[in-house]
Amino acid sequence: MDVRKYALDLKILQKEYDRRDERGRTIKYGVDWTDDPRNRYIVVRSVQMPYLRTNLKRSNVKILVPENVYDRAPGGYHFYQNVFVDPELLVMHPRKKRYVPIPRHYGADDRNWSFLCIHPNGIVQGNKNVLDFIRLLQIYLKNVDPDSY
Repeated sequence: MDVRKYALDLKILQKEYDRRDERGRTIKYGVDWTDDPRNRYIVVRSVQMPYLRTNLKRSNVKILVPENVYDRAPGGYHFYQNVFVDPELLVMHPRKKRYVPIPRHYGADDRNWSFLCIHPNGIVQGNKNVLDFIRLLQIYLKNVDPDSY
């Protein structure tokens, strides 16, 4: 793991999602994480979803941090792949005109997280960060075909 780049991701998320008062003090934490090497993850609260395409305007998101994130790999470096979202998140079916389960969205676990299997390519190039992974999630939800089970 490239600890420097991972630490930068946490700072980027805090800047984007933490709420501050008029004096600049953090009053609501939008980002939390654990550095337990056996279960490392980042929780980002109230991530904007593509509303109307999804039934929720915002969802909490839990991103698993692979032990090799940002390590060099042939053709680039290792990146985030696994994400959990609100179990109640649904997408609008374009033909049925109602909200339906998201393909590859698995039911709630004992902590009320639901795994969403989007598995982007784990090797990326360029100057990507965790916000790019969140954007990938948003793009997936905006474009997913509900019939693609």
